[in-house]
Amino acid sequence: MSHNSISDNGALVLASALKENTRLRRLDLSHNDITEEGGKTLLNSVFNQTSMDSIIESNHTCIIHAWDFTNKESFNQRSDLELEALCINEDDISTKQKIRKKVVLALCGVDGELFDLSQLNDLPLPIMPRVLELIQEHTRMRTMECWSEDTPQQSTPLQLEKDALT
Repeated sequence: MSHNSISDNGALVLASALKENTRLRRLDLSHNDITEEGGKTLLNSVFNQTSMDSIIESNHTCIIHAWDFTNKESFNQRSDLELEALCINEDDISTKQKIRKKVVLALCGVDGELFDLSQLNDLPLPIMPRVLELIQEHTRMRTMECWSEDTPQQSTPLQLEKDALT
């Protein structure tokens, strides 16, 4: 569907359809009239991070190309979070693993870096939110320890998140 003068209204309709359609594997919307707003609407269909349930209910099968990534300027305008979220659906992994990656990406707020989640592969999906809450709690406690006056060396929040997941 590239080069078809599709606007933000069309992107809104397609995003709505993608929430229900899990058979479509690739949607090329590059070289259309989709603005930043329309692009975010499309991204939201595959990575809706408004709640844990919305992440789980997002489309995990379709790979969307709404921007011309051969254009460096267009590529550089994308946030690291957007790029990571879009790439997750491209991974050749199970839907459950894609959901796990999206949940961790949303919870950790990592700028462009995704953690290795292979240690969570056998964990049942329904308990993932609780496990991630425990990881966050561990990180919060470590943050308080690392920033206390008694600690000579300080760790960054990103390092603390990585330590917690490890």
